[in-house]
Amino acid sequence: MLTINPKIFTKASLFLLSLLLSATLWAQDINQLKTLANKGDSEAQFELGVIYDNGDQLPQDLKKAAYWYIKSAQQGHVDAQYNIGDMYRTGDGVTQDYVQAVQWLSKAADQGSIEAQNDLGYLYMEGIGVPQDYRKAFELLSQSANQGYAYAQNNLGTLYEKGLGVPQNYKMALAWFVMASEQQLDLAELNLGSLYFMGHGTKQDYQKAAKWYQKAADQGYGDALSNLGIMYQHGLYFDKDYAKALDMFQAAAQQGSSMGKYNLGNLYQLGLGVPKNLDTARDLFQEACQEGSDQSCVALTQLLKKRLSK
Repeated sequence: MLTINPKIFTKASLFLLSLLLSATLWAQDINQLKTLANKGDSEAQFELGVIYDNGDQLPQDLKKAAYWYIKSAQQGHVDAQYNIGDMYRTGDGVTQDYVQAVQWLSKAADQGSIEAQNDLGYLYMEGIGVPQDYRKAFELLSQSANQGYAYAQNNLGTLYEKGLGVPQNYKMALAWFVMASEQQLDLAELNLGSLYFMGHGTKQDYQKAAKWYQKAADQGYGDALSNLGIMYQHGLYFDKDYAKALDMFQAAAQQGSSMGKYNLGNLYQLGLGVPKNLDTARDLFQEACQEGSDQSCVALTQLLKKRLSK
């Protein structure tokens, strides 16, 4: 069984922001930058936060980064609002606080931050820090996606695919996944491959499914490797090849993919491409189950019941 994890959101590239801002006059001198920040210059405060956040020119100190982001954000600096909101979301440099995250991300989103619109949309999708509201998530993600933000395009595609906040529409999901995939977003490539695999919103096409899974796998996405392994295991597009499937599942598992561990466990349970080993299968199912894979939990329970009944 294939899995799609639609939940993804990203922090703005602090390193790139640092490079851009270092071209300004004050960033040429750390002491001057600190002086300007202490005098209340919001741009200097933001850049000093970036430097502490990234560990560029000064030792990394996330607490100091958060301090300066807050100073800058309180003056309305949109990027500082986004970054401190993201820090409250992740708990980096501050005590994790979703309510604070929502407040700062909302301020940044209102100023047009596509990253904040995406992250806030995700929080509404999941009901984190706010009541779950798919319509609100759709509105925010649409704002970001229509400005070309790949993560939002992928998340918006997921809303259409699942019918969350909008009528289910696989063709619209496909269109948004294509746009995000054209920006080489690995999760979108995985999701696009799965639509081709299932024939949702388009004609079923295993060749195209394999193509997009491979693109995601080339970027190190473990679930994509696992999906390729499924195709080798069952002879879909590729010739049936248990050894190749084993390689794919092992690589996926090593990258932390719960699906890779589940599918690898199945090979050991059935003795496909490897000697049958129920202990190894049990361990893999158990590990994946602990990581939140429901089907691994079911497989583990069924395996233990069979062994107890003997």
